[in-house]
Amino acid sequence: MRHVLEIDRMSASERATRNYVECEVNGKTHQTLVDSGAVVSCISEKAFEKLCEDHPISPCRYGVIGAGNHQLQVVGLAKLPIDLGTYSTDHVWTIIRGLTNKVILGNDFLMKHNCVGAFGQYLMVGNNRLP
Repeated sequence: MRHVLEIDRMSASERATRNYVECEVNGKTHQTLVDSGAVVSCISEKAFEKLCEDHPISPCRYGVIGAGNHQLQVVGLAKLPIDLGTYSTDHVWTIIRGLTNKVILGNDFLMKHNCVGAFGQYLMVGNNRLP
């Protein structure tokens, strides 16, 4: 079963390369970059601090290389709820210091939840349409 989620684009200049979807992470709504080139789903350290003041952070045993081929500073891992329309689940997020985007939905989430899509047009995760 697959859910249809419409991608929300931020601006005309970003339409060809950046795809965003509105989702809730830990009960707070974010414009989230859907990035099939990101191996892991990430949340910026600043966004995490605002979302989860007292939420525990687990150590991370891997490094993360950014799109510009530079090492990113990994703070740790946190399991947080995510809601995409009516599709809800928990997901382990990699917390990154200095991340430009607040939230990035990466290939780990897309593969685990059998997401498919024509990026820039739609994203399918089961049967629901994101409002």
